[in-house]
Order: sequence, then structure tokens, then C-alpha cells
Amino acid sequence: MRFSESMLEYKNVCGIYKIICNSTNFYIGSSKNIQQRFYKHRSELRIGVHKNEHLQNSYNKYGEECFELVVIEVCNVDEQYSKEQYYINLLKPVYNKEQDVLTHIPTEETKRKLSEANKKYYANPENLKKRYKIIYRFNSSLKIINTYEGIKPNIEAWALEFGIKPGGADKGINRALASGKLYKGSY
Repeated sequence: MRFSESMLEYKNVCGIYKIICNSTNFYIGSSKNIQQRFYKHRSELRIGVHKNEHLQNSYNKYGEECFELVVIEVCNVDEQYSKEQYYINLLKPVYNKEQDVLTHIPTEETKRKLSEANKKYYANPENLKKRYKIIYRFNSSLKIINTYEGIKPNIEAWALEFGIKPGGADKGINRALASGKLYKGSY
């Protein structure tokens, strides 16, 4: 996936962006951190788990080289959703499932409730184990990310689940198998 310009200048910058496929069909989105959002889109598309099925199917069909990420406008955080709605109404993007952005903005109360529910859910070690397995299962580059301290998932079982044998080509997995530890970052 190509960027129309350097993404370095969009770190922690709020704005509206467009993901274009074959110079015709596109998706419009907004983010408080355009750079981070672009990288998230690219990562999800590459591993096949993007939540927008239409966009994911096009990516699978045409390949990464047919996609381009373009910044439409830089704006303030308080204008973010109204500007995104303006461009959706104006340009009528093919890939946007939701055409009405403004009705899907979570209130502060909703954010607080979701945060509390997540904290309660992940306080249970069994739920953390499920989360580790999900993160690992969807990570096609087979990198394990340790986001919760004190939890030690069964790395050997996961490696076998993916057909990775000790002594195989993946050095990172072999290090994890040998030490029984997960490392933050990439292997």
C-alpha cells in the first residue's frame, strides 16, 4: 500500500483520509492520529482481518500495490467527525459501510462504560488467555505481543497449532519456546 506523501509528518495529527483502490473506488475515514490509523488499516488488510469486508475483499482481489492512502484534510479534533461526514456526503465513497458517521460517535458515558467492562473482563486470567490466543491466531507474521504482565501463555501449544516445530525456520518462535517467555516488540 502506497502513501501519497510521507506519513512521518502525520504522527499525532488529526484529519480526514481516503484509501483509494485502482484510482476509482475509495474509503473515507478520520483519525486523531492519521499515521497510526494508516498503519493499522495496512496491517489489518495484510493479515486479512479488516472489519470492512468490502475493502478487505478488494484488497485480496487486487493486491496491495493497487491501494493508495491519501490525506484529504488536516483538522481539529472537535471538527473531525463533521468533516468526515461532509466528505462522505460530498464524495459518496463505495467502501464506507456506514454513511452516517455522526450517529455512531460514542458519548463520554459510553466510553467510560466500555472501559469499565473491559477492565472487569480482562481482570479474569481465563479471559486474558483467550485474548492471547486471539492475538496470536490473527498475527500472520507469527509475532507474539505481550500486553499483559504476569500471564504466561502456552507458547509450545500455539506453535504446534500452527505447525511450527522446534528447530524450524522461525527463530523468534524458537527463542520463545526455549525460554518460555514472551517478548514485547518483534522477534
